[in-house]
Amino acid sequence: MRKFTILCAAIAVLASSVSLVNAQDPSKKGLASNWDLHVEIKTSKTTYLPDESIHYRVILRNDGHAAVYIARSFYSAGGGIAGFYVSVKQLTGKANGIGCVAAGDRFFENDPRTPEQILREDYLLLGPGGIVGFESEYDSCVVKHPGNYQITATYSAQDLNLGKVRLLADKADEIVTGQFHSAASAFRVRGR
Repeated sequence: MRKFTILCAAIAVLASSVSLVNAQDPSKKGLASNWDLHVEIKTSKTTYLPDESIHYRVILRNDGHAAVYIARSFYSAGGGIAGFYVSVKQLTGKANGIGCVAAGDRFFENDPRTPEQILREDYLLLGPGGIVGFESEYDSCVVKHPGNYQITATYSAQDLNLGKVRLLADKADEIVTGQFHSAASAFRVRGR
């Protein structure tokens, strides 16, 4: 009986240890599915003339019940800067025929700031119901001819200093990582 009690105690201690390790394992924290964040993109109208700029608004909304940290850069993403990628796909009509080229650089500098300082200076706390975003024009070679199009947005939380701030164990679950995609929004370019 004594051996059985010791064995049960050992199993209980082992189970608790595994539980604590999993709870503290950073790879188990901060998965995109834990946050209720939504990306929306809308054009200012549904029909445009050829060569007219496509005006759009893109937002990131926290529909969850807890505040989360996001990078203060929530404009266009790229170069290791968190933000939004916006793309347009032509669904019908004459294709442009010109290859569209997009290029981006990834900047890197050794930031001497502490993780706490980076979190304080480069991130903001987006509370439940909070919204960030911007309005802009889509001026790309994709939209040149009459036809139907769809525009989508992706919010990327991949900031250069994300790895450093994720070291703050007490805040790690609150620091957004990953990418969040919008549903497509349709518009058309009509002929003259």
